[in-house]
Amino acid sequence: MQARADLETMAASCAGTWRFYDDGWPGRLTLRTLVDNRLEGTFYSDRFRAEYLATAVISDDDPRRVTITLHQYNWLDKQTYFGFILSSDLDTIAGYSYWRRERYGFIAFQERNVIPGNFRPGPVEPMDFEGDWALNLDGQVFDVELEYSRSTGSLLGTWAIGSTRGHLGCELTDSRAGHAIRLVGALAGNSDHRLADLDGVSMHGYLFTRPKSAIAGHGDVKGTAVGFYLLRQR
Repeated sequence: MQARADLETMAASCAGTWRFYDDGWPGRLTLRTLVDNRLEGTFYSDRFRAEYLATAVISDDDPRRVTITLHQYNWLDKQTYFGFILSSDLDTIAGYSYWRRERYGFIAFQERNVIPGNFRPGPVEPMDFEGDWALNLDGQVFDVELEYSRSTGSLLGTWAIGSTRGHLGCELTDSRAGHAIRLVGALAGNSDHRLADLDGVSMHGYLFTRPKSAIAGHGDVKGTAVGFYLLRQR
């Protein structure tokens, strides 16, 4: 009975209108519940100025997982988005999709405005990851600083929440677009029991290749998959 209630809660939270960012391309996703864990609706693409059929399914195994499919979209029969509903207010979904065998990040917000940042032409470069970011990891918000070392060609990172500060390991992983990153968080000397599960968290994210102002993907917290995103602050 509890599992069914969780499914109904998550399905209800997914119903409504979302501001949807597919690798930085904006659109409007509107969903309504059908039965149990299935939803249906439409997606309006600002890029293509067209509307497409959208379907969604909440996972039976983990109600925080949602699979969204846009039909006859982006030169594909269907494009599927593997998302994770953030636990904070259930009003954010973050995750990734595949386009031509490459992963790209996406974020969807209910009742929020545009993601900050301006489009910069050209491919992603390592220094595009550099700067100050706000990290939302399944509802917990951290300040993140990433610094690119031009001498070693590597990224160095720190993350902080309140008075707790730690190291954030960074690795640019293989991708044709150069936009994939793995982050591993450590919270040295942390005395806050609420953060204990986040020591050693591993996050796989994808920098939006157009505005280069957001990173979205999924993390592993003690064996549980969760969604996360970073928004550039500077």
